[in-house]
Amino acid sequence: GGAKGTILPSLGASPRLCFEKYVDAVIDLLIPGQTPGIKERLIDLYGKPELLFFGPD
Repeated sequence: GGAKGTILPSLGASPRLCFEKYVDAVIDLLIPGQTPGIKERLIDLYGKPELLFFGPD
């Protein structure tokens, strides 16, 4: 078990909206941007693929 991420919402924030934004941010890391202005390119400091490990569960 254990946390796979942490969400720190503002007081009174919609839990569903917070979760959707969290998932959207993870997807942004997985899919490189192709459309100018819609999704800026990620900064790549390593020059090679990186792993996002969410555990076996």
